[in-house]
Amino acid sequence: MPSAQPTCAARVIRSKFVQSGWGATLSKETNDMVSRVKPDAEGMYQLQIARDRPISATTLRSALFWEHRHLIQQSIVSTPAVDDELELELFSEYPEQIQSRAGFEHIKKQRTPESIKMHPIFKPIRDREFTLWNVRVDGVWVTLFFRVEPKPMQILGDSQVFDREVTRLAIIDSLPKDQDVRRKLLEARLPAVLGEGCIYLPPTSIGGFEIEETTHEWSTGHVAYAASREIFRRLKVLLHRRQSQPHDASIDFLWSKFEENHDVDAYRQLIMAACANRTIENTNYNVRIALEVPSEKSNHVPSALQHVRLDPEIVPDELYTKIHYTTRNVVIPLPNGHTPTSIDEIVAREQSEDSDSEMSDADDSEPESPAAKPKQKSPVLEKPATEDDVDFEELLAAEAMDDDIPEPAKQSSNEFIQLKRTLSIEESDSDQPSKKQKIEEETPTKSSTQTPLTPGREQKEDVTEFAVIDSIEHDSSSPDTYEPTLGDEMKSDDLE
Repeated sequence: MPSAQPTCAARVIRSKFVQSGWGATLSKETNDMVSRVKPDAEGMYQLQIARDRPISATTLRSALFWEHRHLIQQSIVSTPAVDDELELELFSEYPEQIQSRAGFEHIKKQRTPESIKMHPIFKPIRDREFTLWNVRVDGVWVTLFFRVEPKPMQILGDSQVFDREVTRLAIIDSLPKDQDVRRKLLEARLPAVLGEGCIYLPPTSIGGFEIEETTHEWSTGHVAYAASREIFRRLKVLLHRRQSQPHDASIDFLWSKFEENHDVDAYRQLIMAACANRTIENTNYNVRIALEVPSEKSNHVPSALQHVRLDPEIVPDELYTKIHYTTRNVVIPLPNGHTPTSIDEIVAREQSEDSDSEMSDADDSEPESPAAKPKQKSPVLEKPATEDDVDFEELLAAEAMDDDIPEPAKQSSNEFIQLKRTLSIEESDSDQPSKKQKIEEETPTKSSTQTPLTPGREQKEDVTEFAVIDSIEHDSSSPDTYEPTLGDEMKSDDLE
């Protein structure tokens, strides 16, 4: 190339990160490299002419090859692509005898007594688990995604030999117009095409793939790329799952619905990026992307590329810089009569509410069952006891355990037995004296002065709320208080 600056219909945007280098002469090696990647570069340039320009085979295969190259295990899927002439002959409407057409001659297998020789397109399809094949059927892009598995060799006649089988195939067609016609054509052609690679396609393995419809034929290539890109993403998920859980990695999700609203402008821009990056990688990064400002000589039409908004509402970009440091334009109203509260008051109020909540939870909790409670050394009851509360049957039953009870406790037990015998008089009408009165009349009055026990931990506590178990034994001035004795401790144990 000449060393002088050439005439160009565009200017590269100036930046400190990009040096134009117009004055340098390119070497022969660099020029040869540029010639090799020219088709990939053209695939990107075609997308910058008009948004409604149909996707070419060069553009789509370049983008899909780049997507395929970035799988962690590329050998999981085959992505075949054929030239326009062979594609037209294989997948377009022609007379019924398709086997005699030139297209089938181009891929037809050759059989010898020792072996079968096949077209190179079938080696990746046979060796890899999945195949992703985008073809045009009468100008409409359709995506074929299927799984191939080995099977025992089966020979039918002189020409039909199968050792592979398609276990599941999805036809992804987003254009409703003439969709059934294209499907019937593919169902008739695919068994013959795959048969040349000794791959058997059962009619029962052909299914559909749910996807949002598109209304324009020119956009079917954009949608085909979007569907293929989603399948690549799902294959990445499958590979990740097989690494983490190899025995529990289902593949059913690969054929699930493509749940996305189509944005053909976004798809076009993604294809542009894929084609540009493929070009860069194929030159070992000796080529880079540049943003140009076209002049009038470039025949650039900006209006032909303006995208159609899916959402009429324009949401601004959320960038905040120094001019926002002192801006306070987000306002919320406060209720009338609100008094400003400090942070410390808010924290104290929250702690108080938490404490009240804990106390309420403790009050609402269920009481512990009597069996789980430990036996108390001193009797503590919730309400004052009366003679009716005394269970003399249990006292009589305790008589049999006298041998195990200390002597002071035996004396107390004998006194209660005597009381039981005294109170054996039958109850009469309501005007008769109560049991308490009978006991007071028939039991001799004891001295109100008693020798207290040695103070223990239980006696040190306030006993004003203790219940009187035996008001007959203790003739104290207050009928609701008493000092427990050792006999009382034994009786309390029995009552529990």
